[in-house]
Amino acid sequence: MPARLATACVAVAAALSACTVGHHLTPEAQVTVPPSETVTCPSYATLGANGQPAVPLALVAAPRLVPPQTPTQLVVCRYRGTNVLQLTGSREVRVGLATAGTQLASSPRSMGGPVSCTTSTGRHAPYLIGLRYPSGVLWVTTAYDANGCEVTSNGSFTSDAYVGNDADHAFATGVWRDGIARLDCGLSC
Repeated sequence: MPARLATACVAVAAALSACTVGHHLTPEAQVTVPPSETVTCPSYATLGANGQPAVPLALVAAPRLVPPQTPTQLVVCRYRGTNVLQLTGSREVRVGLATAGTQLASSPRSMGGPVSCTTSTGRHAPYLIGLRYPSGVLWVTTAYDANGCEVTSNGSFTSDAYVGNDADHAFATGVWRDGIARLDCGLSC
């Protein structure tokens, strides 16, 4: 009986491993659109718990924000609204893909503490960023905020790294530049 059980376990394991051969999916880059299609922004997005657009097909247990490689396509989607967000525009980023990949991949995981911000008000623009990799498309959510107090997330990995200025600049120009991070001011920005 133990020999049959061991044989059955090996057969099941072999069958399950055959299901993933050729797909090369990693937890941080699951396919959300077929490889032949371009990244297209969703027309509407619901508001996530973090106050930003909810990430399409949120990931499970991603080890980092994005894979440690250069995306082959990057699209920035801007939204407006309160509960249901409506797409106001999109821009394909053609310059700075390696910079975006490096910046997002090296974003540290949030330690869970709240980010304290000043109470100054100003422009707020929610963004979804669609990044295409050889294995598929990964969505990252962030927002431009006058205080620089927005987090960045892929649905399961959240970083306190502020990339709202970078997303805002990329939306306006089609160029991703790194370096407009949150001020290093302790727990209050």
